[in-house]
Amino acid sequence: MYIIIADNSGKKDGMSVFTGAGVAIITPMKANGGVNYDKLGEFLDYQINNSTDAIIICGTTGEASTLTHEEHVETIRFLC
Repeated sequence: MYIIIADNSGKKDGMSVFTGAGVAIITPMKANGGVNYDKLGEFLDYQINNSTDAIIICGTTGEASTLTHEEHVETIRFLC
């Protein structure tokens, strides 16, 4: 499985980053605005258990502007 962090800086024109199906995972939030890691774990487990080829995390569904830098880093660490 590939883990994609929204960054195209290393991509060369005409070259695919991965093959297969990639899923942009939402970052679930708690009522207090913090990341809901329990729910995120459920989302990730579902994708992994169903053979998703790539998981795209942190920003492609709009969370980049609402996550603090620390939350961004911790969410990536949580997946890895």
